[in-house]
Amino acid sequence: INKKLNRWTVTEDGITERVKHRGPPTAPTRGDLEIYKKYVQKVSGNALILGVTPELRDAALTHGLNVYSVDFDPKIITAFKPLVKEQNNQHDKVIEGNWLDMNYNSDFFSLVMGDASFANLASKEEAEQLLMRCATMLKPNGFLVLRNWVVPQRKTTRAELCALYRAKKITFGE
Repeated sequence: INKKLNRWTVTEDGITERVKHRGPPTAPTRGDLEIYKKYVQKVSGNALILGVTPELRDAALTHGLNVYSVDFDPKIITAFKPLVKEQNNQHDKVIEGNWLDMNYNSDFFSLVMGDASFANLASKEEAEQLLMRCATMLKPNGFLVLRNWVVPQRKTTRAELCALYRAKKITFGE
């Protein structure tokens, strides 16, 4: 059976909401950022960001890494650009593209980071394919640092999750 997978559709309202209400769970917590920064400080050279998460870009750019941020949606790229504190940094390279089509050389990156990136993949097979691609692109002593969050089985909106978190009824491991 060859079942066609549904892809995410990013709406203008969804983008506006993510930019306007930047915070957990759709953005890393302070505790999450400390973990990312711990690994940023252990490497030099090139870092790959799966997506254009501004907090991850800033962490890597502040440490002097060459940052390659890859995202498939030009609307997200444009919307998140003003959120990056390290504006006009020559080491910040943003690429519009599919993670599964990335074609960087073996051992090119010292660090690969993603914030809820794997939640955007359509299948287990895509997740496995991306992990293999990351493993190939990472240097032998490089780091893959990922954060993910799980959406409950019952239909819950992003706004509901955020409200539950802010009311301290759920946590995200900080």
